[in-house]
Amino acid sequence: MHLGFSICFLDVARWKKIKGLENFDTSKNRSFGDMFAFCTNLKELDLISFDSSYSTDFSYMFQACTNLQSLDLSNFNTEKAEHYTGMFSKCENIKSIYVSKSFENTSSAVSVSMFNECPNLVGGMGTIYDPAFIDATAARIDGGSENPGYFTDIKDKPAESVADQTASDESAIDIPTAGDYIEDESQEQQIETTAPAPAATPSADNADDEEGTDINN
Repeated sequence: MHLGFSICFLDVARWKKIKGLENFDTSKNRSFGDMFAFCTNLKELDLISFDSSYSTDFSYMFQACTNLQSLDLSNFNTEKAEHYTGMFSKCENIKSIYVSKSFENTSSAVSVSMFNECPNLVGGMGTIYDPAFIDATAARIDGGSENPGYFTDIKDKPAESVADQTASDESAIDIPTAGDYIEDESQEQQIETTAPAPAATPSADNADDEEGTDINN
């Protein structure tokens, strides 16, 4: 069974940002299921390079990403999607999800609790969260009271300030340039970036002692 990128970063709670996702080749990926589920400290994701046109499964992809406040899925093509169950479930702080028209083929997909427990989510035209409106019928660009949805048109996304971009680089993790995904815990440890400890610098007193020893010898 080809799982693609399923459970790739599942339950990696300590990371706030993941850099290098543009190095992933997702063009033949069939499943994004649980890819970022339970990444509870994650504050942002840059998925603009993801090609999802081959994928059928998006179930629980962002489940319990409790610190995410917005997502840009404008490059997602969900034409072949069959499963959206719990895709954004328990994203309790998410406010905006930006998409293009290519994320609106949801009528035939299984989508139980797609937006379960997303109380702060608001559509681009002001549609507020309704706990009874949580399946794929809400997965569309908000058209107001006549055609409500929880998505916001990417054209309406505000520009990110330079200050925001600088601040977002803190507590980031870099993934391998040539890697496809983390397969086990040993690989996970390899990609953690820890700055080396600075080399010890001899004190002036120690330097004098060493000179004195040389002289005596």
